[in-house]
Order: sequence, then structure tokens, then C-alpha cells
Amino acid sequence: NGYEKKFKEDFGSSIKGIFSDEPNISSPGGLRWTPDLFEVFQQKWGYDLKPLLPLLEEETGDWKKVRHNYMETLLQLFIDRWSKPFHQYCEENNLEWTGHYWEHGWPYMNDGPDNMAMYAWHQMPAIDMLFNQFDEKSPVAQFGNVRSVKELRSVANQMGYSRTLSETYGGGGWDETFKDFKRLGDWEYVLGVNFMNQHLAHMTLTGARKYDYPPVFTYHSPWWADYKSQNDYFARLSLLMSKGIQQNDILVIEPNATLWSYYSHTKSSPKLEVGQAFQDFITTLEKGQVEYDLGSENIIKDHGAVADGKFVVGKVAYTTVVLPPMMETLNKPTFDLLQNFVQQGGRVITFSSPTLVDGAENAAWKTLLGGQSVTSVPRLTNEVIRDTFSNADCRFSFSGGNLYHQRRQFTDGELLFLVNSSMDEAVDGTVTVNGKSAVQMDAMSGNIYTYPSTKADGKLTMKFHLEPAGSLLLYSSKGSLKSYPEIPAVA
Repeated sequence: NGYEKKFKEDFGSSIKGIFSDEPNISSPGGLRWTPDLFEVFQQKWGYDLKPLLPLLEEETGDWKKVRHNYMETLLQLFIDRWSKPFHQYCEENNLEWTGHYWEHGWPYMNDGPDNMAMYAWHQMPAIDMLFNQFDEKSPVAQFGNVRSVKELRSVANQMGYSRTLSETYGGGGWDETFKDFKRLGDWEYVLGVNFMNQHLAHMTLTGARKYDYPPVFTYHSPWWADYKSQNDYFARLSLLMSKGIQQNDILVIEPNATLWSYYSHTKSSPKLEVGQAFQDFITTLEKGQVEYDLGSENIIKDHGAVADGKFVVGKVAYTTVVLPPMMETLNKPTFDLLQNFVQQGGRVITFSSPTLVDGAENAAWKTLLGGQSVTSVPRLTNEVIRDTFSNADCRFSFSGGNLYHQRRQFTDGELLFLVNSSMDEAVDGTVTVNGKSAVQMDAMSGNIYTYPSTKADGKLTMKFHLEPAGSLLLYSSKGSLKSYPEIPAVA
């Protein structure tokens, strides 16, 4: 169209990608409608939605089924009419599509029924992380919200995308410090971001711009001349964390289908506590150093399979599938795959007792949950993490601080990124990984140092100390590395 022609005339071949900011399907009236909604719904589910519209607000009859089916219909329409055409356009024009949805509204579904499902259609999926706050409890938080970043990283792993972007720092205030920048950036990088869009850069500070979402990443900020070292740090991390492969063997299925069954645009159901339960669950896994991916049922529908006793989503094959607390329903494609997975001896760990498929009661759940490879666990504890989710390839012992980690596999070894997200308490510990020799890759200076370790049975055990907002990047090699200098002593 004319806009596209003018766009190409102005920018030509210099444009490498397109950024979309917070597309959504929210409606001022609450319920979302489109001219062929009822026709599409009828074709998908085999019944007429019109006489059942009151069930989207009233809890009577098959209200869970109707709400589930309605929300899944909206999701698929959003993907078919927004994501797929935009993805195809970028593919045909050698562009990368990035940008984010309003992922901070979850578990409230007004903006979109499944943001994670949308990421699968971006060449560079993205989120945003704003403000200078750190809240690990609230499912609608920004920094500290494990779910938000793990969704992004999981899609990238499953779809084979090398880059994941975050719009970062905006609204943090004029008093945000370099220590704040590093702590917040490290946290999202260790969870899965590897490309930072620093928000924002004003052309001028005239008028309202003086208080419009500072900090400002231009010469207007007094620290701008000193910012290069930290920018170089994240540039090095961006490169390193976009290489290799993160191989997680555990898939935690998100409870979106359950949320759909309870969601009302006008009422707050106590069952939306499932969002808080899920947030607590995966944050506990993360802080217990469990290595896992999240699973979107829409992505599983399009890219899921069971092969050789593993649950496959795109490019990743999982040995374990986890059903989180308060999950009541799965979509039928996921349920069918899970049945096949259990029949092949696949390991399922369930923290709930679901009985619904597509929002309707299904007696087949009883057979599935009774499978020999299915383990029911009442709640997630440190003992469960140790006994059920332990990983012989990466074992931690630590105290203090707020530790997160990410491992990435390479042909000749593995990269380990450790981050302390506490602002006032250090972390001390040891980690044991596969390898014969190790180096520290100092992302702040760009230097490489020999890292002290003890060797036994093909494993390396290394001690670490992370100051508040500190980080450590290690590489363990399957062979002997060339000689690097020792880590210089701190004066």
C-alpha cells in the first residue's frame, strides 16, 4: 500500500526488521466479537455460541466448556489473522519481526489468551521489562517475573530462534544506577533474553519528556560518557548467550486452558488464584536451580509429537512432563499426546488432579493418571526438588543471595552463567558440571582466565562467590584448554 511504498522509499534496504508494540485483542465492552465469530466457533466446536453467550459471565450449565472454547477460538483467530500474515510478510521480505505483547496482564486474559503462543510466529520473539522494581511474587510484575522471561526462552528453544529481545529499563527513574542496570539486565539475561533494546532515547527533553519514562540513554544523562563499559558487557553477553543450545529435559505445561475455563471479563473468580499458584511454582523451580521449559498448548498443537518415549515440542525432546498445581483441563491435542507419552513409558509428574479436556469432563484422565510412569506429588518442596528434579549434569550447593543460572551446550563443552539478583547479600557456593578444564570469561573486561576447579570422574567442581548484583560466566571444556592467566587478585 502507499504507506509501505513510502516506508521503503525513506529507509530502503537499511530496514532489517519490524517492531510491533503491545498488539492485543482487548475490547472496551469486555467481550471480544468479530463478524464471523459465531461461524468460526460453530465450525470448530460443533455447536452455536449465540444462545450460550450468558455462560461467558454466569456459572451455570457447561460454562467451563463454553468459556474454554470461546477463549481458544479467540486465540486461534488472533494467530491466524495477525501473527501468521505478519510472519509470512517478514519471511518473504527477509525481515525479522520482533516486539512484544502485554505479557504482564497474565493471568487475566483480556489482552490475549496466550502470549507465549504468539511468540512462535516472530523471527525474534520479545518481551518488555520496565521500571526499577523486583517482585518475584506477583504474576503481573515486570522484573522478578520468572514466567514472563521463561515463556520467551522456552519458545526460542522449541522453535530454534537464536535471538530473544527485551525492551528494558524504561520508567525506572532518573535515579536508576549502574548497579540497578546490571542487576536487572543480568536477571533477564540469565533467564533467557540475549538482545537488549534500551528504553528510551529522547531527541529532546523539552516539556513532558523530562518526566516521561526516564532514564534516557543519550547524552542528556550525566553518566552517558561512562556507560560504554556496561554496554560492552551486555554486548558480550548478547553474543555468548545466543550461541550454543539450552537443553532442558523437563517441560512444565502452562495452565492457560484452566484459566480460560474460569475467566470472566466482568467478574473476578477465585479460581484465578491458579495464576498465583503457577507463578510461585515455577519461581520455586527456578530458585531451586531446576532446568525446565514452559509449554504452550497452542504451540504443542502445531509442533508437538511423541517419539521414542519423549515428548517433542519443535526442536526439543523432553523426558519429563509436569502438570502444575491447580490445573483442571488440557486441550485435546495435548491430552492425546500425553496419553501416547504415558503409554510409551514417558515420565509425568503431576501436582494436580485434572479431570477436564477442552473444559468438559473426560473419564480418560483416570487411566492416564494411573499410568506406571505417572507420579502424583502433593506440593513442591526442597526435598521434591532434590529427589525428583535433580540433575546429575549440574549440581549446586550454595547459601545466601538470590542465585539464578543458565547452561548452554556446545560441541566441545558448556557455558554456565551465574547471577546473584540480590542487591545486598552475597552468594557462596559450589557447582559441579561435566568437563575436564574450566575458564572464566570476564564479560566486563573481555578477558579470559583459568578458573580453579577439582576434577573427578569426568566432572569439575568449582567454588564461586558472587557479590550483590554480581555475575560469573564460566566455560567447562570436554578437553584440555590452552593456558590462560590466573584471575588477578583484588587489591
